[in-house]
Amino acid sequence: MHTHSVEGVFARSWHLLTHNWVLIVPGLIIGVIVGFAQGLFGNSGDDISTGSLASSAGHAVAGIVLIVITILGAIANTAFTTGMAGAAWERGRATLADGRRAFERDSAHIFVAMVGLFVLGIVAAILAVPTLGLALLAYVLLFIYTMPAAVVGGRRGLDALAESYRISTKRFWTTLIVVVMIGVIAIGAWFIILALRWAPFVGPLIGAVIDQIAIAYFTLVVVGEYLNLRNAPVGPTAAP
Repeated sequence: MHTHSVEGVFARSWHLLTHNWVLIVPGLIIGVIVGFAQGLFGNSGDDISTGSLASSAGHAVAGIVLIVITILGAIANTAFTTGMAGAAWERGRATLADGRRAFERDSAHIFVAMVGLFVLGIVAAILAVPTLGLALLAYVLLFIYTMPAAVVGGRRGLDALAESYRISTKRFWTTLIVVVMIGVIAIGAWFIILALRWAPFVGPLIGAVIDQIAIAYFTLVVVGEYLNLRNAPVGPTAAP
């Protein structure tokens, strides 16, 4: 793969997204499915009136089903979007079939990686107060490449965490610039989505599309930078 500067990765990612709008489709579909499940199972326990025990059991079952659906949705969304982003970087075009292959191949790796990220996230949250938030920043910086490593790099769950850590520590300043730029763009997108709330029906719909565009774009950026850095020679790292 040709090596790009950080600016080049961001520019190339936007070019790839504008030629592969299909990247936003999985997130929109999965979002609708998970949202429907939340509406269906979120209040299902209220429909049970045969007694307190039955009502409690209904709430418990509905809660478990909802958790399972949410986790599966997160795994599917990650697999499809990351797999399609990898295909876009590889050959300039991505299809839903690329996402499906990633889902079938890497779901177990993604799940283990998610569990690892969840545990590490709890530790970072606990340390956030005494470190004045630096623990959370370090968490994002060190493990930003985990999902590309699991899907594009084919690493097992914990190995994906380790590879992200290795890349981030060896290419710290580059990774920091990527995280800061993503953060700035994300804040801009959030303000746009917030401004659209005044428009009934249309506003939330447009906001959901913008949200998925941002997610697809950030995925392309992180995947592109992962491919850019994973085989980069180790040496003094300066900001581009």
